[in-house]
Amino acid sequence: MLIAGGSGLSPMASIARGALRQTDRNIAVYFGGRGPADVTAAGFLAGLAPDRLTLTAAISDPAQAAGWTGRQGFIHQVAIDDLGEELRNREIYFAGPAAMAQAIATALHALGVPRSQVHYDEFY
Repeated sequence: MLIAGGSGLSPMASIARGALRQTDRNIAVYFGGRGPADVTAAGFLAGLAPDRLTLTAAISDPAQAAGWTGRQGFIHQVAIDDLGEELRNREIYFAGPAAMAQAIATALHALGVPRSQVHYDEFY
């Protein structure tokens, strides 16, 4: 599972491409931004392997939600809402703004996801 926000899309896209080439795993990608314009950049991921990759996009700024019919909320919370305790059984990679990365790390710890299954770079 890959979770990204903002510039974190680039490393997660690279990981997705590599995993699709080297494994037969299904890949879930969660990508968040403040508004619809921020998340449209991730659309290309859905076309990489429509049978193996699912893309969930969400926006976090209610002021930018006019006309948006997709998911709303912080992307880590959207992933938790979808997968809950199932996250304990997943390898999780994430990248993005510092506040988002900290929120994801805190949430995964609270859910009891083993540290050995959580992968990220602190590039902020």
